[in-house]
Amino acid sequence: MTQPEQPKFRVGHESDAWCGPCKRISAHIVIAMVDGIPKQVLCQSCGSRHNYRLEAGRSGPGGAGGSKPVVESRKLSPAEQHQRKKQEELVVLSKELAAATDVRPFVRREVYKAGQIIEHPEYGRGKVENARRDTIMVRFSSGLKSLLIS
Repeated sequence: MTQPEQPKFRVGHESDAWCGPCKRISAHIVIAMVDGIPKQVLCQSCGSRHNYRLEAGRSGPGGAGGSKPVVESRKLSPAEQHQRKKQEELVVLSKELAAATDVRPFVRREVYKAGQIIEHPEYGRGKVENARRDTIMVRFSSGLKSLLIS
């Protein structure tokens, strides 16, 4: 009787494996091997890197207590979340400023409305966030500035 041929794994190739974060079998890329068997894989759905396995681990409720816990990716601290959000907002603002076609040059005696894009001689392009009778708040790539207009 002949044994069924095992699939041949190679680093960089795709293989189906159990993904703990996704909680299902999904496509993974093999990133480390030991003795011809995948050791670590990278999930193509969620991007997590974890040990290769074909079924769910037993470390959760109802499983055998001696299994190794699955290591999950580190959660961001509130400060890191705030920093990431600020970076994303800056990228969006930069794209909006670069794509703007109706750009008004900044003139101190002009009247501006929220949402308008202006060109300031010192700070460059910016988006008016708040307009009052005597000042406007403008978001530039360098930050929020208050400009006198009266």
